[in-house]
Amino acid sequence: MQLKIEKLIFGGQSLARENGQVFFVWGGLPGELVEVEITKKGKGFCEGVVKSVVEKSPDRIEPAEKHFALCAPWQSMSFEAENKYKVEIAEETYRRLGKFEPPKLQITHDERELGYRNKMEYNFVQEGGLVRYALFERRSHNLKAIDVCELGEANISRAASALLYRLNQSTVGIADLHKVIFRGNRKGDVVAALFVRADKVKLPALKLEDELVGLSVYMGEDMPLLLKSYGQDYLVEEINGVPLRFGLLSFFQINVPIFEMAVSDMAEWVKGEPEVLDFFAGVGAISLPLNKKFDQGVLVESNADASADVAENIEKNKIANCRIESGDADMNVDILTIDSTVIFDPPRAGLGQAIIERILVVKPKKVIYLSCDLATQARDLGKLIGDYEIKFAKLYNFFPRTPHIEGLMVLERRGK
Repeated sequence: MQLKIEKLIFGGQSLARENGQVFFVWGGLPGELVEVEITKKGKGFCEGVVKSVVEKSPDRIEPAEKHFALCAPWQSMSFEAENKYKVEIAEETYRRLGKFEPPKLQITHDERELGYRNKMEYNFVQEGGLVRYALFERRSHNLKAIDVCELGEANISRAASALLYRLNQSTVGIADLHKVIFRGNRKGDVVAALFVRADKVKLPALKLEDELVGLSVYMGEDMPLLLKSYGQDYLVEEINGVPLRFGLLSFFQINVPIFEMAVSDMAEWVKGEPEVLDFFAGVGAISLPLNKKFDQGVLVESNADASADVAENIEKNKIANCRIESGDADMNVDILTIDSTVIFDPPRAGLGQAIIERILVVKPKKVIYLSCDLATQARDLGKLIGDYEIKFAKLYNFFPRTPHIEGLMVLERRGK
């Protein structure tokens, strides 16, 4: 059927309406008339995908990759348009879900539209007798074979191609292989985690070469069992001049140059503070580079591997004014006081109820909230906005050519 696209919405789909029915469509741009294939019908709405464009938006361009719909569905619009739409979507998200009016928003980005990811994950399929990398089709369990994805940094793409060649020269079959994760740093080093389906897989004589400085072989995902290791299982990356170690399977920021911009923006808001609490601290990528700005810092992290990396990063950088508090964020809320400046960089689920309740009770002087999911950030800030005033707000395009948006909000207690 033909539909006229109204706008882009949170999550990356476009919105159209026809005869009282709402349509959420992948691949459409505002103002376009498109032919849509319906993929799902619900009560009062349908989902679909654009099959052809009848009337084209001036923002539409040719995607850089054939498989763009699997990894970066916004490759079909200009980069200028992408950043404009992300600001509009963010403003609407804060108003609709947070029930507050955001300050005028700007979005920070650099010139890189592709080649920015320092982490790539591929599954495997077999085609023409060869093992190939694959990505899942959107909202599906179907795998589609691809060449290496251009979102990854060049060093990762080279290492991925070399490893795939080695696997195809071996006797390892597609039934043995599950997935592989590549991590890189700006020095050009790459480490990889290869996940296999059984502990008795006969691996080839895998060789570390070129950028690949470490390869670990695991079985299982939730609690992976290490079967074999070559070289190192960690990398070191500098954040604003501070070298930080992070493990092969630990969380670390995907787009480091943009993340450094966000950390620099936070610096002014921790300057001179007697106590800074960094919840969901990871390996310390926010507060450790800022440690000279404040008096004392406590980093709260639940992941055991990340906590070990934090401890090593503190020791190696001779940072005397920071310490690690291992454990879940919700279980450490008692350290929040009225004098605290608190940093949050939570997972997509946002802040737990225990944290929100503690903030509302003790009212720490300042809340610095970096979010990878504006919907949960808007929800959380909507609960705090009565006691706090937004002093700083900015968006960051951490993931160009995708619908993802990151946002930083700094709140100060009213009447402090």
